Amino acid sequence: MNSTITNKCALTFCFLIFFSLLYCVMPANAQESALLRLRNRMVELKKISSDKQQQIDELEGEVLSLSSQTTRLKRENEELRTTIRTKTEEIFKLRGELFDVLAEYDRIQLNLEQVEFENDQLNGIITEINADKEELIKGLEQANGQIQFLTDSLSRANYDKEVLTAEVDNLEDKLNEILNRIVFINFVELSLNLFNGARFSYQNGILLKRSNLYLGAKVGYQFLLDRNNTTRPTELGVLPVSIQLASVVKNRIGFEYVGINEKIIENYKIFVFADAGWSFYLHSADSSYHDRGGLNASFGPGIFLNLNEGVNTYGKVSFNLQNVRSKEFGSTKTFFYPGFVFGLMF
Repeated sequence: MNSTITNKCALTFCFLIFFSLLYCVMPANAQESALLRLRNRMVELKKISSDKQQQIDELEGEVLSLSSQTTRLKRENEELRTTIRTKTEEIFKLRGELFDVLAEYDRIQLNLEQVEFENDQLNGIITEINADKEELIKGLEQANGQIQFLTDSLSRANYDKEVLTAEVDNLEDKLNEILNRIVFINFVELSLNLFNGARFSYQNGILLKRSNLYLGAKVGYQFLLDRNNTTRPTELGVLPVSIQLASVVKNRIGFEYVGINEKIIENYKIFVFADAGWSFYLHSADSSYHDRGGLNASFGPGIFLNLNEGVNTYGKVSFNLQNVRSKEFGSTKTFFYPGFVFGLMF
């Protein structure tokens, strides 16, 4: 475009030189006729400038209307973008036409400056042209400001949309965390007590993930042998309450090893447990010896082994306490013995 303007300026300059030479040799009537044509051309250009400015004002009104609709109608956001883009292209097109008008104004101004020494009346026309040029430049700057305002408004609307989306996602995450805080799990255990028989039990309880604590209740069957007289086994039903706390390798605490709604990372976990409850009498080989159960308790460490994703295996070293009443002597006898526990958790 710069090269085009330069070529036009060169042609205008040649035209002015030719016009000046012709002006010097032409009669006075011809000179006045040439000046009259220049004035008429200036009037036409001024009218064209006024029409273009009116079109710009109308387009600016439409752009402002579209901007106000953007804040109220989010669902029509994409349609408004297309409309604004179209109007912006029209403004840029008009801007190009205005640049052409300004270039023509500049050419006429050069012509007037060349013949200024011959007719002082042309100075007023040049001053008016300069004023019109400044008004057109200001109008163009206002149009650019309106375009920037629309762009900023659209950016703010997109930012508000992203903020609302992030808040909704955050609320959904918090709701899922609250719903998954408590998990129900089941245990099946087989305990081999050294020198004193065995125990089989089923356990059901809840896992509090946030507090890293498991609380549950057991029901089971226990088979006891008296160390001093192995011919008199005693069968008891046990009803203890269990508390377990898991410690994960790498200084992590929690019940990830339960395998429910959690991905197991390590292959083993260390934990501690404690049971306490009451047992009731089922049967004894010598009914005159044991006629009821009593307090039972156990505690110790354990290890969880990640062998199966659906059903998880663990082992415990248990230190057990079991009280039974002697019918013959009317006293309570205490069994204290270690044992090994094997269990499944699902």
